[in-house]
Amino acid sequence: MYECDTSAPDSPVNRPIPPLPPVPYSLDDWKGELFWKAMDRIDHSYLRLILQHRKLEDIQLIFSELKDQICPLMFNRFGTSVILDLCEVCDEQQMNQLVSSLTADAHLLMLVCLNSHGHQAVLVLLARLRTPKQKSDVIYALQPLVAQLVNHQFGSGVIGVILRIFRKTAKETPPMLDAIADIFFEMATNLHGSLLLRELLDSKVFLLESRPSILPKLIADVHQLSHHPYGYVLSLSLCLKFAYTIQHFSGFRCFV
Repeated sequence: MYECDTSAPDSPVNRPIPPLPPVPYSLDDWKGELFWKAMDRIDHSYLRLILQHRKLEDIQLIFSELKDQICPLMFNRFGTSVILDLCEVCDEQQMNQLVSSLTADAHLLMLVCLNSHGHQAVLVLLARLRTPKQKSDVIYALQPLVAQLVNHQFGSGVIGVILRIFRKTAKETPPMLDAIADIFFEMATNLHGSLLLRELLDSKVFLLESRPSILPKLIADVHQLSHHPYGYVLSLSLCLKFAYTIQHFSGFRCFV
C-alpha cells in the first residue's frame, strides 16, 4: 500500500508542469482542425498542456490557426480556456494581432462581452495588455458600445474594469465617462448600471469635481432617483458624498 503523504501540496507557482500524455497523434496531425479541437471537451486539454510547455513552434502553430477565431472561441467554455492560455504565452506582436482580431467586429465584440464565458475571457485579456497601443485599441473599440454594456450583468463588469485599469494610463477614458454621463439616469435606475455607478463614484474614477457638465443633469435627476428602488440608494450616496460639490457649482442643496 502507498503511504499517505500529509505534507502540504506544492503551490501553483512551484507545481511542475505534467508531461504530455502519450497520444497516437502529434500536433501536426491536427493542422487545419485546431479551431474545432479547442472547443472539444477532451482535445482542448491537450492543447492547453502543449501551450503550458511553451515550445515556440507549437505556440506559433496554435496561434496561426486560432488568432482570427478568438471571438467565436470565447463563446465556448473550452475554447475560452485555450484562448486564455494562448494569451499567457504570446509575445507582444502576437498579442497585437489578438487585440486586432478581438476588436475587428464591434457587434461581435459586444456579444462576447455580454456572454457568460466571453466576458471572463475579455477581463483576463484586458489584464494582460502590455502596451499603450493595445489598451488604446480596446478602449476605442468599446467606446461606441458603452450604452449597450453598462446596464448588463457581464457588460458592466467589462466597462468597470477598463475604467479602473486604464484611468491613469490612457487618454481615451474621459470620452467613455462622457458616454456614461449621457445615460446617467438609465444606469441609475438599472440594477447593474447603478452598481457600476456606485463603484465608480466610490473609487473616485468618476470625479464630479472635474466634470461640472455632469452636475446639471445629476441635480435634475436626483429627486426622480429618490423614488426608484435602485436610484434611491445612489441618490442618497451622491448627496452624502458630493453635497458640497453640487452646492458649490449650482447652489442646490441636497435633501439629506
